[in-house]
Amino acid sequence: MILHPLVENALKYGTRSDAVPLRLRLSVAAGEAGGAAIEIANSGDWLHRSQPRPVGDIGGSGLARLQRRLDLLYPGLSRLDIQAQGKQMIVRLPLPAGAT
Repeated sequence: MILHPLVENALKYGTRSDAVPLRLRLSVAAGEAGGAAIEIANSGDWLHRSQPRPVGDIGGSGLARLQRRLDLLYPGLSRLDIQAQGKQMIVRLPLPAGAT
């Protein structure tokens, strides 16, 4: 429920903004106060909504849906941190204790 949309997003948008081969890194580690920390990074750049998309691709809602799910499961205790660093996109998701 949590990893699938993160990996799907990294693959989908990473392949649109980076030359082959796409580089993908996934890590899950012990987080603060007994929780967990998930991080997924892919090579490529941030895709702006103004950039062209393939025909039939509505895209852009997977991470928003994931954040809504997390808000329902862990009200006020979860967040998705998304940032560009050089030629890669990184999504960090700290999870509270009891979430794993």
